[in-house]
Amino acid sequence: MRRWSPSILIIIAAVLFFLPQNTKLQFSSFTQKFVLFVPSSIKSRLLYLRELKDKRDELEKKLTALNIQIAYLRNALKERANTPDSFPLWEKTEYELPSPASLVRANIIGRDHSLRCFLLIDKGKRDSVYENQPAVVPEGIVGKVIKAGDHFSVVETFHSPYLKIATLNWRTRYLGLISASGKDIKLAYIPSDCDLKVGDTLLTAGEGGIFPKGLIVGLIKKITPTKELFLDVDIQPVVDLLKIDAVYLITKTERKEKALEKTEMERIIKELELKIPDVIKIK
Repeated sequence: MRRWSPSILIIIAAVLFFLPQNTKLQFSSFTQKFVLFVPSSIKSRLLYLRELKDKRDELEKKLTALNIQIAYLRNALKERANTPDSFPLWEKTEYELPSPASLVRANIIGRDHSLRCFLLIDKGKRDSVYENQPAVVPEGIVGKVIKAGDHFSVVETFHSPYLKIATLNWRTRYLGLISASGKDIKLAYIPSDCDLKVGDTLLTAGEGGIFPKGLIVGLIKKITPTKELFLDVDIQPVVDLLKIDAVYLITKTERKEKALEKTEMERIIKELELKIPDVIKIK
Protein backbone atom coordinates (compact mmCIF):
# COMPACT_ATOMS: atom_id res chain seq x y z
CA MET A 1 0.00 0.00 0.00
CA ARG A 2 2.88 2.34 0.78
CA ARG A 3 4.28 1.82 -2.73
CA TRP A 4 1.00 2.95 -4.28
CA SER A 5 0.63 6.05 -2.09
CA PRO A 6 2.83 8.37 -4.22
CA SER A 7 1.07 7.19 -7.38
CA ILE A 8 -2.36 7.87 -5.92
CA LEU A 9 -1.32 11.37 -4.92
CA ILE A 10 0.06 12.04 -8.42
CA ILE A 11 -3.19 10.87 -10.03
CA ILE A 12 -5.28 13.07 -7.69
CA ALA A 13 -3.05 16.07 -8.45
CA ALA A 14 -3.36 15.42 -12.22
CA VAL A 15 -7.15 15.19 -12.00
CA LEU A 16 -7.32 18.42 -10.03
CA PHE A 17 -5.03 20.13 -12.53
CA PHE A 18 -7.33 19.37 -15.49
CA LEU A 19 -10.55 20.29 -13.67
CA PRO A 20 -12.41 23.46 -14.72
CA GLN A 21 -11.50 26.66 -12.91
CA ASN A 22 -14.87 26.95 -11.12
CA THR A 23 -14.60 23.40 -9.87
CA LYS A 24 -11.09 24.09 -8.58
CA LEU A 25 -12.34 27.14 -6.67
CA GLN A 26 -15.23 25.19 -5.17
CA PHE A 27 -12.92 22.34 -4.18
CA SER A 28 -10.39 24.77 -2.67
CA SER A 29 -13.13 26.55 -0.68
CA PHE A 30 -14.47 23.24 0.60
CA THR A 31 -10.97 22.12 1.61
CA GLN A 32 -10.30 25.35 3.50
CA LYS A 33 -13.61 25.14 5.35
CA PHE A 34 -12.96 21.50 6.23
CA VAL A 35 -9.43 22.15 7.48
CA LEU A 36 -10.36 25.32 9.41
CA PHE A 37 -13.61 23.94 10.83
CA VAL A 38 -12.09 22.65 14.08
CA PRO A 39 -9.95 25.75 14.88
CA SER A 40 -12.85 28.05 13.97
CA SER A 41 -15.24 26.10 16.20
CA ILE A 42 -12.79 26.21 19.11
CA LYS A 43 -12.26 29.97 18.66
CA SER A 44 -15.99 30.75 18.55
CA ARG A 45 -16.54 28.54 21.59
CA LEU A 46 -13.79 30.31 23.55
CA LEU A 47 -15.24 33.72 22.62
CA TYR A 48 -18.67 32.58 23.77
CA LEU A 49 -17.29 31.32 27.09
CA ARG A 50 -15.41 34.60 27.56
CA GLU A 51 -18.62 36.58 27.00
CA LEU A 52 -20.42 34.37 29.51
CA LYS A 53 -17.63 34.92 32.06
CA ASP A 54 -17.77 38.71 31.60
CA LYS A 55 -21.55 38.65 31.99
CA ARG A 56 -21.26 36.47 35.10
CA ASP A 57 -18.69 38.86 36.64
CA GLU A 58 -20.93 41.84 35.92
CA LEU A 59 -23.97 40.16 37.47
CA GLU A 60 -21.92 39.11 40.50
CA LYS A 61 -20.72 42.71 40.94
CA LYS A 62 -24.33 43.96 40.81
CA LEU A 63 -25.36 41.28 43.31
CA THR A 64 -22.54 42.32 45.68
CA ALA A 65 -23.55 45.99 45.51
CA LEU A 66 -27.22 45.12 46.11
CA ASN A 67 -26.35 42.88 49.06
CA ILE A 68 -24.36 45.71 50.67
CA GLN A 69 -27.25 48.13 50.16
CA ILE A 70 -29.81 45.66 51.51
CA ALA A 71 -27.62 44.84 54.51
CA TYR A 72 -27.25 48.49 55.46
CA LEU A 73 -30.92 49.38 54.98
CA ARG A 74 -32.10 46.29 56.86
CA ASN A 75 -29.84 47.15 59.77
CA ALA A 76 -30.96 50.80 59.64
CA LEU A 77 -34.62 49.74 59.85
CA LYS A 78 -33.77 47.52 62.82
CA GLU A 79 -32.14 50.46 64.60
CA ARG A 80 -35.10 52.67 63.78
CA ALA A 81 -37.44 50.10 65.32
CA ASN A 82 -35.36 50.12 68.51
CA THR A 83 -34.88 53.90 68.62
CA PRO A 84 -37.71 55.58 66.65
CA ASP A 85 -36.36 59.08 67.35
CA SER A 86 -33.15 58.52 65.42
CA PHE A 87 -32.89 57.06 61.94
CA PRO A 88 -29.31 56.38 60.79
CA LEU A 89 -28.77 57.68 57.29
CA TRP A 90 -25.96 56.47 55.03
CA GLU A 91 -24.93 60.07 54.46
CA LYS A 92 -23.88 60.29 58.12
CA THR A 93 -21.14 57.71 57.54
CA GLU A 94 -18.00 57.76 55.45
CA TYR A 95 -19.64 55.52 52.84
CA GLU A 96 -22.23 56.09 50.19
CA LEU A 97 -24.49 53.27 49.11
CA PRO A 98 -22.14 51.49 46.67
CA SER A 99 -23.01 50.95 43.05
CA PRO A 100 -21.50 48.24 40.82
CA ALA A 101 -19.25 50.92 39.32
CA SER A 102 -17.73 51.66 42.74
CA LEU A 103 -16.64 48.04 43.24
CA VAL A 104 -13.27 46.76 42.01
CA ARG A 105 -13.15 43.06 41.16
CA ALA A 106 -9.82 41.41 41.97
CA ASN A 107 -8.84 37.82 41.26
CA ILE A 108 -7.04 35.82 43.94
CA ILE A 109 -3.67 34.74 42.53
CA GLY A 110 -1.91 33.58 45.71
CA ARG A 111 -2.39 32.61 49.35
CA ASP A 112 -0.23 32.21 52.44
CA HIS A 113 0.78 28.78 53.79
CA SER A 114 -2.48 28.51 55.79
CA LEU A 115 -4.46 29.33 52.59
CA ARG A 116 -6.75 31.62 54.61
CA CYS A 117 -5.01 34.43 56.50
CA PHE A 118 -3.67 36.44 53.55
CA LEU A 119 -4.69 36.63 49.90
CA LEU A 120 -2.66 38.02 47.00
CA ILE A 121 -4.86 39.77 44.42
CA ASP A 122 -4.16 41.03 40.89
CA LYS A 123 -5.16 44.66 41.47
CA GLY A 124 -3.07 47.53 42.80
CA LYS A 125 -2.79 51.30 43.04
CA ARG A 126 -3.20 51.73 39.31
CA ASP A 127 -6.68 50.16 39.76
CA SER A 128 -7.62 52.57 42.59
CA VAL A 129 -6.75 50.06 45.33
CA TYR A 130 -5.54 51.50 48.62
CA GLU A 131 -4.64 50.24 52.08
CA ASN A 132 -7.48 49.51 54.54
CA GLN A 133 -9.90 49.10 51.63
CA PRO A 134 -12.59 46.54 52.59
CA ALA A 135 -12.80 43.30 50.59
CA VAL A 136 -16.12 41.47 50.31
CA VAL A 137 -17.95 38.81 48.31
CA PRO A 138 -21.74 38.59 47.75
CA GLU A 139 -22.09 36.46 50.91
CA GLY A 140 -20.30 38.85 53.29
CA ILE A 141 -17.01 40.17 54.65
CA VAL A 142 -13.59 38.78 53.60
CA GLY A 143 -11.10 41.28 55.06
CA LYS A 144 -9.17 44.43 54.16
CA VAL A 145 -6.20 45.46 52.03
CA ILE A 146 -3.08 45.77 54.18
CA LYS A 147 -0.54 46.42 51.42
CA ALA A 148 -1.20 47.94 48.00
CA GLY A 149 1.45 47.76 45.29
CA ASP A 150 1.26 49.19 41.80
CA HIS A 151 -0.01 45.95 40.23
CA PHE A 152 -0.73 43.59 43.14
CA SER A 153 -2.07 43.86 46.69
CA VAL A 154 -2.38 41.77 49.84
CA VAL A 155 -5.72 41.24 51.61
CA GLU A 156 -5.77 40.33 55.29
CA THR A 157 -8.76 38.10 56.02
CA PHE A 158 -10.80 37.49 59.17
CA HIS A 159 -8.72 34.33 59.73
CA SER A 160 -5.69 36.51 60.48
CA PRO A 161 -5.02 36.87 64.24
CA TYR A 162 -4.11 40.52 63.63
CA LEU A 163 -7.44 41.62 62.14
CA LYS A 164 -10.16 42.66 64.58
CA ILE A 165 -13.67 43.40 63.33
CA ALA A 166 -16.24 45.23 65.44
CA THR A 167 -19.55 43.38 65.26
CA LEU A 168 -23.18 43.95 66.16
CA ASN A 169 -25.59 41.22 67.23
CA TRP A 170 -28.63 41.44 64.94
CA ARG A 171 -31.05 40.23 67.60
CA THR A 172 -29.83 42.01 70.73
CA ARG A 173 -27.82 44.91 69.16
CA TYR A 174 -24.95 43.96 71.51
CA LEU A 175 -21.49 45.04 70.38
CA GLY A 176 -18.55 42.64 70.17
CA LEU A 177 -15.18 42.07 68.56
CA ILE A 178 -14.26 39.03 66.49
CA SER A 179 -10.70 37.80 66.06
CA ALA A 180 -9.00 34.60 65.01
CA SER A 181 -7.55 32.27 67.61
CA GLY A 182 -5.67 29.49 65.86
CA LYS A 183 -8.07 27.87 63.40
CA ASP A 184 -11.15 29.20 65.23
CA ILE A 185 -12.91 32.55 64.98
CA LYS A 186 -13.87 33.93 68.40
CA LEU A 187 -16.16 36.68 69.65
CA ALA A 188 -14.01 38.40 72.26
CA TYR A 189 -14.80 40.31 75.45
CA ILE A 190 -18.38 39.11 75.87
CA PRO A 191 -19.50 39.21 79.54
CA SER A 192 -20.80 35.97 81.03
CA ASP A 193 -24.23 37.53 81.65
CA CYS A 194 -24.68 38.69 78.03
CA ASP A 195 -27.79 37.55 76.14
CA LEU A 196 -26.39 35.33 73.38
CA LYS A 197 -27.86 32.36 71.55
CA VAL A 198 -26.44 29.83 69.12
CA GLY A 199 -27.45 30.94 65.63
CA ASP A 200 -27.38 34.69 66.35
CA THR A 201 -26.27 36.70 63.31
CA LEU A 202 -23.28 39.02 63.66
CA LEU A 203 -23.02 42.11 61.47
CA THR A 204 -20.29 44.68 61.02
CA ALA A 205 -20.80 47.49 63.53
CA GLY A 206 -19.36 50.18 61.26
CA GLU A 207 -16.84 51.33 63.87
CA GLY A 208 -13.28 52.06 62.84
CA GLY A 209 -14.15 53.61 59.47
CA ILE A 210 -13.17 50.56 57.39
CA PHE A 211 -16.15 48.25 56.96
CA PRO A 212 -19.63 49.53 56.08
CA LYS A 213 -22.24 48.92 58.73
CA GLY A 214 -24.61 45.97 58.51
CA LEU A 215 -22.62 43.43 56.45
CA ILE A 216 -22.88 39.83 57.62
CA VAL A 217 -19.77 38.44 59.30
CA GLY A 218 -20.95 35.10 60.67
CA LEU A 219 -23.20 33.16 63.03
CA ILE A 220 -22.65 32.15 66.63
CA LYS A 221 -21.74 28.47 66.48
CA LYS A 222 -20.97 27.58 70.10
CA ILE A 223 -21.13 29.26 73.52
CA THR A 224 -18.99 27.86 76.34
CA PRO A 225 -19.15 29.28 79.89
CA THR A 226 -15.78 29.80 81.54
CA LYS A 227 -14.51 30.53 85.04
CA GLU A 228 -13.47 33.98 83.87
CA LEU A 229 -15.65 37.06 83.38
CA PHE A 230 -16.08 36.47 79.64
CA LEU A 231 -17.77 33.77 77.56
CA ASP A 232 -15.92 31.59 75.06
CA VAL A 233 -17.91 32.17 71.86
CA ASP A 234 -17.10 30.39 68.58
CA ILE A 235 -18.15 31.99 65.30
CA GLN A 236 -19.04 30.30 62.01
CA PRO A 237 -18.10 32.73 59.19
CA VAL A 238 -20.55 32.99 56.30
CA VAL A 239 -17.69 33.10 53.78
CA ASP A 240 -15.59 30.00 53.09
CA LEU A 241 -12.27 31.43 51.93
CA LEU A 242 -11.26 28.15 50.31
CA LYS A 243 -14.21 28.39 47.91
CA ILE A 244 -13.69 31.88 46.53
CA ASP A 245 -11.45 32.89 43.63
CA ALA A 246 -12.09 36.64 43.63
CA VAL A 247 -13.05 39.50 45.94
CA TYR A 248 -14.72 42.89 45.49
CA LEU A 249 -13.05 45.98 46.91
CA ILE A 250 -15.36 48.75 48.12
CA THR A 251 -14.28 52.25 47.14
CA LYS A 252 -14.77 54.68 50.02
CA THR A 253 -15.85 58.22 49.18
CA GLU A 254 -15.51 60.84 51.86
CA ARG A 255 -18.01 63.68 51.60
CA LYS A 256 -17.24 67.38 52.11
CA GLU A 257 -19.54 67.38 55.12
CA LYS A 258 -17.44 64.64 56.69
CA ALA A 259 -14.26 66.61 56.06
CA LEU A 260 -15.82 69.68 57.68
CA GLU A 261 -16.88 67.59 60.67
CA LYS A 262 -13.32 66.30 61.01
CA THR A 263 -11.91 69.85 60.88
CA GLU A 264 -14.38 70.99 63.52
CA MET A 265 -13.51 68.06 65.76
CA GLU A 266 -9.79 68.84 65.49
CA ARG A 267 -10.50 72.49 66.38
CA ILE A 268 -12.52 71.49 69.46
CA ILE A 269 -9.79 69.13 70.64
CA LYS A 270 -7.19 71.87 70.31
CA GLU A 271 -9.37 74.26 72.30
CA LEU A 272 -9.80 71.67 75.03
CA GLU A 273 -6.06 71.07 75.15
CA LEU A 274 -5.51 74.80 75.60
CA LYS A 275 -8.01 74.98 78.45
CA ILE A 276 -6.74 71.93 80.33
CA PRO A 277 -3.81 73.76 82.06
CA ASP A 278 -6.20 76.46 83.33
CA VAL A 279 -8.49 73.83 84.81
CA ILE A 280 -5.54 72.16 86.53
CA LYS A 281 -4.45 75.51 88.03
CA ILE A 282 -7.94 76.08 89.46
CA LYS A 283 -7.82 72.68 91.13
